[in-house]
Amino acid sequence: MFAIELMHGARRLPKEYREDLHTQIQRSIACLQNWIDRGLLAAVDPHHLLLTLWAVTQTYVNFGRQISAITGKRKADEADYEAVISTITQMVVRGTAPEARPTSTNRKPVSGSSGCLDKAFLTLSQS
Repeated sequence: MFAIELMHGARRLPKEYREDLHTQIQRSIACLQNWIDRGLLAAVDPHHLLLTLWAVTQTYVNFGRQISAITGKRKADEADYEAVISTITQMVVRGTAPEARPTSTNRKPVSGSSGCLDKAFLTLSQS
């Protein structure tokens, strides 16, 4: 329901929720841009990367019937979920990998607190 409300302009969402959502989105975009600037991610548009991540995850949450039509399965099993996780992770990690991985000598320093989850990124990028 929340996603549907957002798709229709969030007109019924209280102003403070819209403002909080906007703030969180801007933080996420700034975090992605920080990783790009530091050479940890390829030079992609962070707005579209965030939208892509949302689109992929929302698809699996909201479009069960379409997924069933594509896979030919009535209901997903554990192997299906593992395949989804593996495929999406590979696509995102490989699709956003910088051409040359930063080393301790060429990694840009972090300036101030970006609010980024650097440990989470490093765990993903090393898998």
